[in-house]
Amino acid sequence: MFHEICARRSFCDSFEQLSYWRLASGIEVDFIVGEMRVAIEAKATSKVTADHLRGLRALIEDHSEVSE
Repeated sequence: MFHEICARRSFCDSFEQLSYWRLASGIEVDFIVGEMRVAIEAKATSKVTADHLRGLRALIEDHSEVSE
């Protein structure tokens, strides 16, 4: 996933920072592009459950601009 995101940034001549977001409790989101412009949670499963989205939900609580 990291490689694909980096390849896309390169293809688009994007110089936005790639980072991750994490709370002290351990809840995290795998990839943040730019200043909270895009949030990506990567999972290796064929069935996404509500628990898999916990990090994205917590991120929206702290950074409501992500859900716009």
